[in-house]
Amino acid sequence: MRLRRTTWLGLLTVSLLACFDYEDLEGQPCERSVDCNERQICVNSVCWSIDGDPSYQPCAADGTCEGDGEFCWMESETDEFSFCGASCARDSECPPALPDGTAVPRCASSGQGRFCRLECDAHLRCPDDMTCRSGVCYWP
Repeated sequence: MRLRRTTWLGLLTVSLLACFDYEDLEGQPCERSVDCNERQICVNSVCWSIDGDPSYQPCAADGTCEGDGEFCWMESETDEFSFCGASCARDSECPPALPDGTAVPRCASSGQGRFCRLECDAHLRCPDDMTCRSGVCYWP
């Protein structure tokens, strides 16, 4: 009888561990976005999910974005700074800004159309881990 209980307890433990997603760090403390998983960013020292809206997220290494209609903005001076922006016709079509900054979403022209970006200045702060360059928030 004792062997059977131990076996069931072991199976239950293994089953519970299999259901736990070790990559989901939502709500866990962080210092920078690299401390979170690939679908999260660090916001106010906590990992925050970006699933569902790729806007304003870092561009992939190949200069692409995950979302349909997303455009990878690259800073023209170095191409070391970038972000993804949704296509738009006017400011009201831009997704809301990330929750930990005061930068304002704006619809702006690029050589490939009009796309959303977060505009910043001395009074409009970029979200954590982003930097303000020439009035626009970028990921380093």
